[in-house]
Amino acid sequence: MQCQIQDNMSGFFCTRRQILMELDRNAIFQGYGEYFIRLLYYIQKRKHSILEMPVVYRNRIYGKSKSNFFKMAVTYGYAAFMVKFRHRPRH
Repeated sequence: MQCQIQDNMSGFFCTRRQILMELDRNAIFQGYGEYFIRLLYYIQKRKHSILEMPVVYRNRIYGKSKSNFFKMAVTYGYAAFMVKFRHRPRH
């Protein structure tokens, strides 16, 4: 059973170990967070199931996020483009 991922940048995801072992992990697990886009894409492309367990965060009371939204948008957008149109790791 395949399901639509609601939030691919947070939470926990489960799939069978054998599925992970069949993927080209060296091609997928690169970068800081963009590897996750490739991982979810190739698991779903092979029509395997992924169980998503969302995480709910409280609003920040103190401090600021260290994340740079613009940098993340460019990096993750590029990774999504590459996985969809150019980068094709072996299965």
